[in-house]
Amino acid sequence: MISMDFLSKSVAGTEFIDFQNDNFYKQMKACFKEHIRMVDGRPVLEPSVEEPLLKLIATYTGFTNVTIEFLDEGNLWVDTGYFAPSHVLNNAGVDRWFSTSQTTLYRWYQENKVKIFKGSIDYTTGRVGGSFSTIPIKLGICRYMENYFPVKQVEKWGEPLEGLMAGASCHELGHAFSGCVMLLTLMEDNIVAQAALNAYRNSKRTEDRVVVLKDTATILGLKPGNVEDLLEFAKGENDESFMLYFTKMTSQRNSQRALSVGVPNMTSEVLADMYAIRMGCSKGIVAAIGTLTDRGIIVPLIENFIMSCSMAVIGMYMGMLIATVTGVGAGMILMTMLATFGLTFVIGFFNNAYSGVYNADHRRMEDAIRQLIARIKEDKKMPTKDRNDLVKDITMLLEANKKAQPWYEGTALYRTMGWVFSGSDFKRREVEHYTQALNNHELTVLSEQLKGV
Repeated sequence: MISMDFLSKSVAGTEFIDFQNDNFYKQMKACFKEHIRMVDGRPVLEPSVEEPLLKLIATYTGFTNVTIEFLDEGNLWVDTGYFAPSHVLNNAGVDRWFSTSQTTLYRWYQENKVKIFKGSIDYTTGRVGGSFSTIPIKLGICRYMENYFPVKQVEKWGEPLEGLMAGASCHELGHAFSGCVMLLTLMEDNIVAQAALNAYRNSKRTEDRVVVLKDTATILGLKPGNVEDLLEFAKGENDESFMLYFTKMTSQRNSQRALSVGVPNMTSEVLADMYAIRMGCSKGIVAAIGTLTDRGIIVPLIENFIMSCSMAVIGMYMGMLIATVTGVGAGMILMTMLATFGLTFVIGFFNNAYSGVYNADHRRMEDAIRQLIARIKEDKKMPTKDRNDLVKDITMLLEANKKAQPWYEGTALYRTMGWVFSGSDFKRREVEHYTQALNNHELTVLSEQLKGV
């Protein structure tokens, strides 16, 4: 298990935003509630919500150049985009679907490269400032909320519809905030790399180069390697050796930050959830996650069946081709269809339980629980009543999370399929860390419950 000692240090990233009060959440709830109308028995969001909502967003997040596009389908989305593929603050793999030139954040960066040095982020409030506040952000909201927040699901989580809308909106703003953090992180890494490389070049003695290597690791928030290894490494005076060290350090840092929140890769969806929770919208975003991921058993099976049937058609054509070439009969066609259907169904069934862009459903809820536990640990000034209420909420969520886990969780089958989907390091990244984190949560909650007795 990778050491988590670095978490006790000050490390830039949205997972370390100070917890805010729920003023932003309460005011957004009131704003949405005032502009939700019942049309033919269905809740519909009126466009008149735009002006007051944008004022709240500007006040609490710092983004002053936001526009809202009201849609008739979908749910909520935000156009900020990514900058560097597979970066710690990006959606891993999103570059398969988008070109950087198609994203708002990238276009803004290309046109305002100098302004990035005038952008600021306040990790104590979750606000952006300077040039970052002027980044154009388009927030899309589907007006027909029942399409993605069904009434029965909303009632199950005990949070009103306007609360889910507030939590989901803050989640989308978390994408914008994460994008700004990513830009600053990338800029700071480049500055550190350039400064450290110059110092490494100008060092005449091996011992001086070791000092540069150690300082570079410290700046990146990591423990330097042992002196013997660094002395051996520093004998190489060329730029390539230093950049190899620097690349290794940033890669290790990024991996640790991801593992610190229980995911193998730091995706922007995980960060956006954390941002919403730390900005005071915990009840809304947790209920929204629960509603969106709780699709029951039938819906996923039907979706998987339809996908498998589609692949079986492809299998039929493959079987026909094989039958034509080899001269075998219709049995080959049927066997190929069944094999294709079965393989697709099995892969689709198991794949839902492993980390993806949004993480697996039960792991996404676990990510949220982890943030709530962190609040209990960090917020020493929380009133006793609020702390007891939070403990009750977390206890309920832990039970719901256990029910959401797949039946094969922790089995040999689970690890085998995990290796198939996540690679040879699945055991380290997925199983061990997740189990350790969950146990830590339960112990913390039990401790708080005993205090309240």
